[in-house]
Amino acid sequence: MQEYIRENLGKRLSLNDVAAVFNFSPSYLSRLFTKNADCGFVEFITVERVEAAKEMFARREGRVNEVAERLGFESAFYFSKVFKKHAGVSPREYLQALTDSGAGDSNIRLIPR
Repeated sequence: MQEYIRENLGKRLSLNDVAAVFNFSPSYLSRLFTKNADCGFVEFITVERVEAAKEMFARREGRVNEVAERLGFESAFYFSKVFKKHAGVSPREYLQALTDSGAGDSNIRLIPR
């Protein structure tokens, strides 16, 4: 399931949608996922999307709004809010840190303030 989610980050990934792909009930999928992952279903998707965004930024694969759209976020504003909550900095601050490092290194880890 986790691999399916990683491969489909740009798609709608509701609990019901993913459960249907695997022929599970949503409640069973939720229990199964929580039992076998370090976090819940929604949190896993959010973290995977933020990590994918960091990688895309490091490879210079688009502006903030383009990355947000490619990863299935409703809007660039919502993406920025989620990104900051999980990365500790805004997408623009993250991009600036990449530029300042001169590397484009996707292993840059910024610590929340």
